[in-house]
Parts: sequence; structure tokens; C-alpha cells
Amino acid sequence: MDSDNDEGPEILENDTFTRSEGFGKDEEMAEMDDDVDELDMSEIDTKVWLVKVPDFLAQRWKQVDVSGTEIATVRIYNTPDETGSNISLLLQDNKLNESVPKEYNLKVINNEVKNMHVFSEARDPKIDLKPTSSMAFKNVPTSITGTIHHECTVTPKLDESYQEIMRKRIFDSSNSLRSVQVLGTTHKNSNLFSPGLAGKSFMINNRRKALLANKEQKMERIPRNELIDLLFGAFGKFAYWTLKGLIEYTKQPSAFLKEVLNDIAVLNKRGPYSSMYSLKPEFRGDTPGTETSAGSGEPSGSNDQAAYSEDQFNKPNENAEEEDDDFEDVE
Repeated sequence: MDSDNDEGPEILENDTFTRSEGFGKDEEMAEMDDDVDELDMSEIDTKVWLVKVPDFLAQRWKQVDVSGTEIATVRIYNTPDETGSNISLLLQDNKLNESVPKEYNLKVINNEVKNMHVFSEARDPKIDLKPTSSMAFKNVPTSITGTIHHECTVTPKLDESYQEIMRKRIFDSSNSLRSVQVLGTTHKNSNLFSPGLAGKSFMINNRRKALLANKEQKMERIPRNELIDLLFGAFGKFAYWTLKGLIEYTKQPSAFLKEVLNDIAVLNKRGPYSSMYSLKPEFRGDTPGTETSAGSGEPSGSNDQAAYSEDQFNKPNENAEEEDDDFEDVE
């Protein structure tokens, strides 16, 4: 793309991302010679990028069993985007990449990686060798296929497809793991507890345990990195949140939510946003487009345009402490 045009930033490089030749190769293995012990270092000067991708994307790419398959394109732009990244990873629009985000930001976290190499063996990677197997002790041809030059991380852009994945994860984690069994007439007419065996204290304790179990069951923890992504999305909508509002938004236990909030947010002690959380200064630049009204001291989320309005989640309770919410104690 020419830099003289106003259609977008200039693309410096546009490389294809393909399945490695030695990754997932399916071939018949012959008997290995016990004397094979030399390391092939002919490809040690080949520069390789170590790229860490999200788990849902890695699971998709593991399904590719044909070497040389083009799965993505890496583009390097002359002008960084609003997040400061100038490298993008674009997935191919094919059946393999269905229902997953198509655009990702690729960030180089280490420009000069030292003493990291990629090794390959002639052993079939699909064969799961046990430690007691005789093949596990056989010498196989081993070679260095490249030297890691850059270490990178890939994060999806906050588009509709990624938000749909997050909604599905939250829905699956909050789904009940138990089913309701309807008792028949025989069970209804029978006395499940004989007189004298179940006292009052026994029934109360069981009821309390059931309430606690139901609470934990409804609010199961999601992985920490997923909760951080969810919180960044929340602070991308509104700059200030109450703890109760974040609990309703994330559907996470308050103790776990506070632990993660301490890493990325601060609790305002005074001012118009007292008892409300906001992102730490070092993270505020990562959430462009945060909705706050200019100069009014009120979040603009009070309008009916937002799915989670301030009136529903972010109204602070001045007569109660932060911990006194509906999710703390169960009587």
C-alpha cells in the first residue's frame, strides 16, 4: 500500500505465516540406528520468531496436518495504530479460522533473544512414548532448525468476534453442573427421614451448606488472564466502576475479583468517584474511547445507550462499606 494514499498506513512487510515443515509430519518410522548421536547444526543461522498465541487459536492450528499450509499473514506498518503496535497478524478467511477473531496485534517483547533454539527429531510426533518404552531410549536424528531471534505475543483486537468468545466462556463457566431430578409418586409418599434420625440442627446445617454450594456454583472462577481481559473491556466502556457493578458485570466471586483488581486498578478514596475503581495510570492508555463526560465529574454511562449503565452497576453506596454487598455473606 502506497504511503501517498489516504486509505491507511504504509505496509513495510507482508509475510505469510505457514505451518512448519516438521510440525505434525505423518510418516512411517523405520528402526533407528543406535549409533546416531550427532546434532545437525546446518540450519542454526536461520532466524525464527517465537510467537505466543491465545489457547483457542493454538487449538485451531494444531488441527493442520499438511505442511506448508498458509494460516495467517504478518503485516508490518510504517505508522503504529492507536495501541502503539505496528505489527498485525491477519488470519486467512477459511474454514480453519471460522468463529475466531481474524485480526491480532503482534507485540515484540524481546528483540534480542539469547541462547534459544528450535530442535526437531525424526521421531513421529503423533506417537506418545511412555518413559518405559524401548523407543524412548533409542537415539534419533536431532537437528537445530533455527535460532530464536524475536520473542512476541499475540493479542486479539477487541472486535465483535472476540467479544462473542468471551461471552461464551462466561456463559459456559456459569452454567450449572448439576441437573434437577423430579421425584416420582413413590418418592413423594415415602418418608425419606425416619422420625428421630434428623434433628433441627442437622436440617439447618444442610440448608446452609446447600446455599454456600449454590453460591459458589453460580459464580465459578474463570482463568485469571480471561478476567483481566474482561476487566479491561469494562473499563473501556466506563472509567469508574463500583465493586458491586464489576461483580455483576464479570459474574466472578468478590474475593477473586478484588485480588485481580489490585493488579490493574486503584480504589478512589475521595472525590466525586469515592469508593469506585479506576485503571492504574500505566494501563489507561490501553483502553481508548473510555466514556466519561468532559468536566462534569459524572461517567457518561448513565445514558440508556450502554448495555450496562452506570445507574445499574456504578452507583456508589455512601452509607455502606465496600464489602457489604449481596455476595459476601449467606445466612
